[in-house]
Amino acid sequence: MAQKHGPVILNKTLLLIGMLGLVLWAGIIVVHAGGGAFISFWHALLFLTALTIAGSATRTIGWPALTLMFCWGAFSGSLALLVLQLIDVIGMGFNSPLRVPAVALIDEAFMLAPLIWLLWRSRAWWGLLGVTDVLLMAAACGTGFGFVEHAFVIHRVPSVSWLWWMPLSGIATTPRDAVWLINSHGVLAALAGATIGAGLLLRHKGKPAWILAASGAAYGLVDRLILGNLGHDAGSPFGQGLAFMLGWGWLTLWLFFAGVALAVLVDAYIIYLRMPARVKPLGNQDSPFSGQWWSTQLEMRALAFAGFRYSHASAAGRSVLAGRALAVLSSLVKRYKKLHPELKPDAAASAAPGAAQPASASDIQGNIADVR
Repeated sequence: MAQKHGPVILNKTLLLIGMLGLVLWAGIIVVHAGGGAFISFWHALLFLTALTIAGSATRTIGWPALTLMFCWGAFSGSLALLVLQLIDVIGMGFNSPLRVPAVALIDEAFMLAPLIWLLWRSRAWWGLLGVTDVLLMAAACGTGFGFVEHAFVIHRVPSVSWLWWMPLSGIATTPRDAVWLINSHGVLAALAGATIGAGLLLRHKGKPAWILAASGAAYGLVDRLILGNLGHDAGSPFGQGLAFMLGWGWLTLWLFFAGVALAVLVDAYIIYLRMPARVKPLGNQDSPFSGQWWSTQLEMRALAFAGFRYSHASAAGRSVLAGRALAVLSSLVKRYKKLHPELKPDAAASAAPGAAQPASASDIQGNIADVR
């Protein structure tokens, strides 16, 4: 089913290929990792479910999009494992001083590659996304990426003490007797997604916004570099000093919680406080548990994000945003007509949530310009 707005256009064929590839990959893991594969998948499901519920008040994307991102993350993880095998072949073994930075760079780059590619490919739809959306997509991608590694760690490293309240994260003791919290790829990817989403939201700020967008990924790279340094026989006092500054991994986890909370709060401010009254849903008589009601909520949130960006966009940017808003409003009008067939076409168009008969993109510009 195609998603009507947002950067993820769900093609049935691509989704089917991704799901089949994931099933095949999971079967290989079961053979080599035993019960660790089932435990890993269960933990991944718990992590993504909890995070999705936490973002339900402000997100505009659904489970199909997150499932696709999980599959792409798993595929990217398989490519990263292949590259790591290649660096072993060229002589960058465990004792090589270049191995730790190489592994950290490969890990971070391949983990975020599907998200960056998807955002770039669908950059015309940025205007309808909130910070929570990018955070959730990044978390799903990172969780899929780390699914294989987590299964093998459970199977082969029984000394890791997994946190019961934080799926996929655990405490390990390094060869230098340093106790370090191993944060999951989902946590690090979500942190990077939060800053990328914030940077896209504040894109009108210019260079500071791009620095903000890159800060989460840079922090994740530092986290992996320190973890690799501590787990390496040549772990240095300098690396241990950095580890102390990062709270031996705990700072990363608390930054993750803070990032999720701030993403939801920022999006909630835009959706519920800055949305003009005339574009708020009028179909509240429909059940909150119905698919139509929920779809309406998601699209109204997308309009709020478009309105926020419209107030800061250039003339060319406003035309693009108006066109995207027109597509969302058209979807709202069609849904309202379907729910209320007794209304005449003109009456349905005027009564639909937020739709003042949007005949053209220029008409939409007047509607969303109220968001200041």
